Amino acid sequence: MKCPVCGKDMEKGYIMSNGAVISWGKEKPNMFMLSGELFIARTVWSIAYNEAFHCPDCRMVATQYSEELNKGEKIKQETDRQWKQRQEIANGGKKP
Repeated sequence: MKCPVCGKDMEKGYIMSNGAVISWGKEKPNMFMLSGELFIARTVWSIAYNEAFHCPDCRMVATQYSEELNKGEKIKQETDRQWKQRQEIANGGKKP
C-alpha cells in the first residue's frame, strides 16, 4: 500500500490493544469509555487487533475495518454486556 501523504510504500503489520476494543471517535476517550463511534476491532477474551499499514517517514497508520463490527446499537449492547461480564469476573463475581 502507498502512503497517502508521501506516496512511499507502507509497511504491513497490525494495530492492537490489550483491551477489548479498538475504536475511533471524535472525542478523546476517558478511562470509562468502552467504545467509540466506529469499531476497528473488538474481542472479549483476547487481544483486539486489525491489519494495518505504517509509513515510518510520515508516521501515518492506515487500516480497513469491517462493516460487520458497525451494525449499530445491537453491537454496542453486546459489547457492553460482555464488558460488564469481564468486570464481574475480575471483581470476584461482584457487579460493577
